[in-house]
Amino acid sequence: MIIPEPEKFLIRMLLHRYKISGYDYNSMTKLAAHIREATGNSISVNTLTRIAGIRSDNRNSYRHTLDLLANAAVLYNYDHYLHFLKQKTEIRLLSDADTVQPFMVEYTQKAAASGDIRFLKELLNHIEKSGCSVDNLFLLSAALGKGLRKNKSPRQVIQLLSRSRLTFELFFENHVDRDYFNSYYGACMAEASKYVQESDHLFLFTNSIALFYEKKIGQQSSYLKRGKKLLAVTEKQIDALLEKRWIYPVARWLAAGSDYLYTKRENQKANQLIEKILEYSPSLTPDERMIFLSETSEIAHQIHTPLRHELQKIFVENKPEVLVEFDSLCNAGLNFSASEKAPPLITSKEVKNLTLRYPYQFAMCRSSILKKASKLTP
Repeated sequence: MIIPEPEKFLIRMLLHRYKISGYDYNSMTKLAAHIREATGNSISVNTLTRIAGIRSDNRNSYRHTLDLLANAAVLYNYDHYLHFLKQKTEIRLLSDADTVQPFMVEYTQKAAASGDIRFLKELLNHIEKSGCSVDNLFLLSAALGKGLRKNKSPRQVIQLLSRSRLTFELFFENHVDRDYFNSYYGACMAEASKYVQESDHLFLFTNSIALFYEKKIGQQSSYLKRGKKLLAVTEKQIDALLEKRWIYPVARWLAAGSDYLYTKRENQKANQLIEKILEYSPSLTPDERMIFLSETSEIAHQIHTPLRHELQKIFVENKPEVLVEFDSLCNAGLNFSASEKAPPLITSKEVKNLTLRYPYQFAMCRSSILKKASKLTP
């Protein structure tokens, strides 16, 4: 998609992220304080008002300034932010904030919890026809997640949400609920996998999570069939996805495929697949490497010891360079530490401090991360 004024759009994303109302000098003053706290770097209120269009000034922004704003929005840099916009192909994101109706957000949560299919259909139809502001994109996404967590019989809601590419961008890709992989979210992925194309990033996204889910709930026949299908993906397809920076789907595919091979006792093939991380690593950023390590570390106890130590070395080298993937950092550090008798790669104090400083980053994995941290040997 094309956003006519991406810099102003980024400002609106930040205002939503830090729950700042208004669009004036006062709101920019508050935003400057949040950016300084989040990144450790300062940006002047005058610069923010200029970028926001509040103050008339035609000067172009410096690249390091735009990178700083992107960091504050939990993105690696400004290029990553532009890539985020480009990937939103099904939702017409609105540059100007449309009115956020609290009752709509509240009822969206209730509808997901109670299974009000009629309301959810109308909501999706409205977004498809009219578009959605970034503010509402994240508010409605969070509401759907909170509601589904409370739904004791979510099958109908899952079927509705799983059949639309629009809902992937509205909900699934914005709200990857790691704490609930083994319940409603895994079931969503198993259902959604029926409607995706094999050359698509969504093929990896859905089938990789569904594979872990089916293993967990004991659906052996579906598990074996899905694993075979996942491993049929070609190197050319993976390279094309990496070139487009679809990091998460590829990382999950690699971890799920390796786990599948280990389960079938094809250890050599599994190790060869994991070694792909070493091959990909030079072209990745520290944050992207941490994503691969986080996903792969879920099966750390199965990985051949020398190879596991190589991955741990990558973790140690990249840990100080991570800008935004703190949830991945904690998950990888905790998983690798649990697989060794050596001193932990990350301490429970570090984990606690990161979850407190970056609560938004841990919104959908806080429970599982803190549970792992509680088991760390001091």
